[in-house]
Amino acid sequence: MLAPLHGVLLATPASLAGKALFLAHVGLFLLWQPLVSAERELSWRESATGLLMAGVLGWFLNWWLLAFWLAGLLALFGGRQLVARQTDWFRSLLLFYLLGTLLLWVGPHMAHEQPGNGVASIPLYLLPCLVLLGGLLHGKRQQLLHERALDFVYSLLLFLLLTFILLGSIAYSLAWQTSYFSALMQTVLIAGTAILALSWLWRPHAGFHGISLLFSSYLLSLGSPFEAWISNLASLARRESDAESFLKLACHELNQLDWVIGARWASDTQQGMIGRETGHSADFCFPPLNLTLFSHGNLSPTLLLHGKLLTQVLSEYYLAKRREQTLRANAYTQAIHETGARLTHDIKNLLQILKTLCSVTAAEQSDDPQALAELVRRQLPQITQRLEDTLHKLKSPAETAVELAPANLWFAQLQHRYQHQKIDFSISKMRDADSVPTATFDCIADNLLQNALDKRNREPGIAIRLSLFWRNGICLEICDTGSAIRDEIAGAVLSSPVPSDNGLGVGLYQARQLAQQQGYRLEMQENRNGSVRFGIIQNPV
Repeated sequence: MLAPLHGVLLATPASLAGKALFLAHVGLFLLWQPLVSAERELSWRESATGLLMAGVLGWFLNWWLLAFWLAGLLALFGGRQLVARQTDWFRSLLLFYLLGTLLLWVGPHMAHEQPGNGVASIPLYLLPCLVLLGGLLHGKRQQLLHERALDFVYSLLLFLLLTFILLGSIAYSLAWQTSYFSALMQTVLIAGTAILALSWLWRPHAGFHGISLLFSSYLLSLGSPFEAWISNLASLARRESDAESFLKLACHELNQLDWVIGARWASDTQQGMIGRETGHSADFCFPPLNLTLFSHGNLSPTLLLHGKLLTQVLSEYYLAKRREQTLRANAYTQAIHETGARLTHDIKNLLQILKTLCSVTAAEQSDDPQALAELVRRQLPQITQRLEDTLHKLKSPAETAVELAPANLWFAQLQHRYQHQKIDFSISKMRDADSVPTATFDCIADNLLQNALDKRNREPGIAIRLSLFWRNGICLEICDTGSAIRDEIAGAVLSSPVPSDNGLGVGLYQARQLAQQQGYRLEMQENRNGSVRFGIIQNPV
């Protein structure tokens, strides 16, 4: 790209060869240019405009147009080099080449002076040789400047500085009738002094807050309405739980932005309009939200950025509200499912007790009527009470009170319920003051015993043992001598529902949760063929 440009300098811009070389240089510049991303496809209007500008520059090319073109190139190169984290000596050589060409060769021709032989050799011979040598030694020159973003502020400031130095040197030379190079030195001295003074005024010192603070205050004041809208949006998000209502109210809050005359929004569930439409609008899209803002005139880049940010923030808040609604619905459904599953399991255990009672009644009907009546008298009140408790849980699950009973009494009642099931009951080291939550212990014990009895039906002859004892707290163990629980479900049997052939698979899962709520923990203490043992252990206080 720089080779045709150097040819223009040698051939002079007004010559036919210079114009042709300049067009070649412009073509190579369009291939390199950092203004438009390489992935973007230019429209025919943009392409025609670029070709027309290149043609006009080539046709009317002179030293003045060439000077401003070089200043623009310097601004594009230098705007990136100034913000670079690491100094690249090859890029620095390119900058020195362009700067030397502009000030030491093009500038004198603009001032109608012929550069001296010694001075002319620097931009025409020495700097090109250094750039060529640096390009040969530079290993990654194909990535020249493309890995860095263009900073328009730095580029603009650099362009203005170069224009000031160049035009100032020419004006000083013509006004004081001095040589161009003398005027250049004077102008560079003045520019350097001004930059030094500005840098001194830019930073706070000696009670002076600095120009940077004033400039920053001005920039921040542009975003004050946006900050107020963000604050109101956060407050609205805390107050409003419904996603659709939140979106509607948040869009109405756009009226507090001074530059917004009207707004139209649309999502996958609703649409609306506030204010009025004008001839100037800007569209912003962050799915599922599409937002169109109307203003008095075309929006500046700063306001376009504000519009993009507020649309993105509003869309994220809206999506968060929708996710909250979905989670609340899922939690409600899950609570209903878990409550139903727990109560279903309680009723299932009661039905098992009733079936056992019926079988015992049928067996003892002709043998001992007095014993049968005594059995029914003891069992029916307990079954009735548990049914009442289950119905109370169904009606008011949050109001269920924890009922405590002496551990010895609870153990005796449990033993009576299962006295015909050939279960080995044992109790030891229990004090009269020891008590247990009856509903929780009934549910857990019935669940574990029924699982063991079901296993006995599949594996006749296994023994079942229930033990209540004291070990740093109340402990209950239920053990059977059947086969071990399968490995694929043994790890999850207490932590989540598991597939079950005769139920919902939530018995042990619910039992563990009930134990935790009452200050106990349910553990699988052993799982092997011949010994499957579960334990309910009281947590230390």
